[in-house]
Amino acid sequence: MKKRRGEQCEPRILMRINLTFNYLFMSIKGILLLTLLLFAMESFTQRMLIPFKNDKDKWGFRDMMDDKVVIKPQYDETGFSFKSGLCWVRLDKKYGFINEDGRMIVPATYDFAGEFSEGLAVVNIGRKVTEDIGDYVPGKFGFIDSTGKVVVPLQYSRAEFFHEGRALVEKDDKIGFIDLNGNLVIPAIYYAGDLYFKNGKVQVSLENGDEIYIDKDGNRVEE
Repeated sequence: MKKRRGEQCEPRILMRINLTFNYLFMSIKGILLLTLLLFAMESFTQRMLIPFKNDKDKWGFRDMMDDKVVIKPQYDETGFSFKSGLCWVRLDKKYGFINEDGRMIVPATYDFAGEFSEGLAVVNIGRKVTEDIGDYVPGKFGFIDSTGKVVVPLQYSRAEFFHEGRALVEKDDKIGFIDLNGNLVIPAIYYAGDLYFKNGKVQVSLENGDEIYIDKDGNRVEE
């Protein structure tokens, strides 16, 4: 029996469709792999600055990739890494912030500074620490942004880093939490607590010693 033309062509057409589909799939896959490879290479070639100390007890930074000195040793103490493009440094007894080129972005005028977290860094004026712990003077803590602008006024006797958009602060021997705009979203009415929120909640202590969990708005929640 004579075969119809459509029946003769169908296997060839299907084969061509499959080959075309496989070619397109492999091309897209290759492009994606190449993009990921280029991204990885770019990330790998970026500088990774780490602190080091010379024989004169001065700190600087070198590139971990090639071990070259990027910022010569000149500081009495430094942070461990750059966050938001900046790292704190100490000159004598004052703290400021430098960028990855070693330029002083925030002058060394503070009595304490911490690493940036979620775009803000804790700073302090008036803090004094001596060998006798009884002589500790907390001073006033607040937060600055990466330009050095004071975002949260220096008014707290204690302040921790930001995590999940909240930071622990202390005032009149009680703790509360502020948001990234400096608003005291959870009043300072608690007597102790965890340093930061985890999965949207944090543990705090009441005056009677009971421990409870609250959410980011201060509402009591289950553990």
